[in-house]
Amino acid sequence: MFKTPTFWYTPWDKLNPAFHLLSPLGRVYGAVTKWRLAHTKATKVSVPVICVGNLVAGGSGKTPTALALVTLLKDAGITKNPCFLTRGYGGRMIGPLFVSKHTYVDVGDEALLLSRVAPTVVSQERVPGAQLAAASGHDLIIMDDGFQNPSLYKDKGLIVVDGRTLFGNNYLIPIGPLREEIADGMKRADAVIKIGGETSLHVDKPVINAKLEASSDLKAGDRVFGFCGLGQPEKFRQTLMDLGFDVIGFQHFPDHHPYLAYELKTLHEKAFEHKAHLVTTEKDLCRLPSPENIHIVKVKLTFEEPQKLVDLMKVSV
Repeated sequence: MFKTPTFWYTPWDKLNPAFHLLSPLGRVYGAVTKWRLAHTKATKVSVPVICVGNLVAGGSGKTPTALALVTLLKDAGITKNPCFLTRGYGGRMIGPLFVSKHTYVDVGDEALLLSRVAPTVVSQERVPGAQLAAASGHDLIIMDDGFQNPSLYKDKGLIVVDGRTLFGNNYLIPIGPLREEIADGMKRADAVIKIGGETSLHVDKPVINAKLEASSDLKAGDRVFGFCGLGQPEKFRQTLMDLGFDVIGFQHFPDHHPYLAYELKTLHEKAFEHKAHLVTTEKDLCRLPSPENIHIVKVKLTFEEPQKLVDLMKVSV
């Protein structure tokens, strides 16, 4: 599974000069993506599709944004019967299928989180998944990720940006985190969701600021040993500190890491050794052999200007 390189988020002027020399590799990657987007005919399905995507590889907050968006649009009367569509990254099933009594091994961890809020279709090929959702009577599809996937027509597109890390070192994969040039991505977006951070985002699209609110059954001052398998694990470590926990240890694994029994046993032993609570994310909890004696931190995203976003996302249903 993927582990985000630290140099992706090293400031441009502090990068080893060798990385600057390798930047043409990223331009090749970007050119291939641009060509694929320009030369693939998108299939339009019978219901509107809103894509919640990003311009960087790794976590930026797409899933919390999708979860908050579906609730917002339902409350606003934009949709009565929405459906999530996701590739099911990390799962073994190709789909298309509705998430039911599946595990993360079947459909991945993100699909499980989404399915707790609204019906969720997993499909490695987005078009058949969208067609299944439409044929099943859903009046709106919210696609989690897939902004660079040109196969399915998107009625609206949102780019999610982490306000603290923005676009990293501003280089394309593999030298940086960008999946495509920022200007190219912005042309296809209807709005940008900026999560947290103090830096203003200067783009020619509407920017909706948002924040993640974390909560736990533990209290400030509790000793904790944290662990996670996320694209940017330091975000979770910072969340633990922001909650006021005494973080006596922290271990990170690759993104979407499938935890083995011996790894969980070792984590319990480390927490016990330090007389600390073992704590992780909701997403990681989906991939644990057992949730026993594990505390979780839940996150909820809220939009600063919800009505502005509703107006931007209005589509015919």
